[in-house]
Amino acid sequence: MLQMVFKTMNLAWRALVVAIGYTLALIVSGMLLGILGLLQGDMNADAAPSFLWMFFGAVIMGLTM
Repeated sequence: MLQMVFKTMNLAWRALVVAIGYTLALIVSGMLLGILGLLQGDMNADAAPSFLWMFFGAVIMGLTM
């Protein structure tokens, strides 16, 4: 019984670390895209470059995680 509790706690802290890492990666990537000026606020502008950079950022985050 005690072994099952330890397994559950082990899984819980690992899931928490992954969730925090993913959230921080999203925050940092949003900040970097904003600093580089790749986040567009104008709805009439071409959004393709922004989506392309966000796609590459998501691929890099996925490979990192």
